[in-house]
Amino acid sequence: MKLFKSIIMCSLISLVVVSCNLKPKAPEFRSVDNIVPSYDAGDVTIKGDIIMYNPNAVGFDIVSTDIDVFINQKDVYNITELKAINAKNKSEFTIPLDITFPAEKVYKGFLSTGLGLISSKTVTFKMQGDINYKVKGIPFTKKVDFAKELKISR
Repeated sequence: MKLFKSIIMCSLISLVVVSCNLKPKAPEFRSVDNIVPSYDAGDVTIKGDIIMYNPNAVGFDIVSTDIDVFINQKDVYNITELKAINAKNKSEFTIPLDITFPAEKVYKGFLSTGLGLISSKTVTFKMQGDINYKVKGIPFTKKVDFAKELKISR
């Protein structure tokens, strides 16, 4: 009987220790792929895919984002809208990127807007902010900080 109680006690202690270590891991930011910047009628559009990886044994849902987009260190857009995205366990998932903003946010003045974009070889594209997700109903936040040089053309 003492042996049985010892086994039960050890099992319970092991279960508590293992349960404490099952805290979900944050999704891993992999890259921003398929970036397609363009300029038309005074607006800059940037489309692409934010690629992330779920390292957990369970899936989770992306519930919202709050990501600021900077071009040449100027805040041009805030990504706050997001359709619900389910990240399956131990797999990559994609958050679509589709933003449009007036070119004047980056280049002041009507004449310099078009000429600045056409003559500019590259711009610095930066995303910085949070991705909010829930694992089994428990909320978590993942920081995003990404920068890349882009060539914007008509």
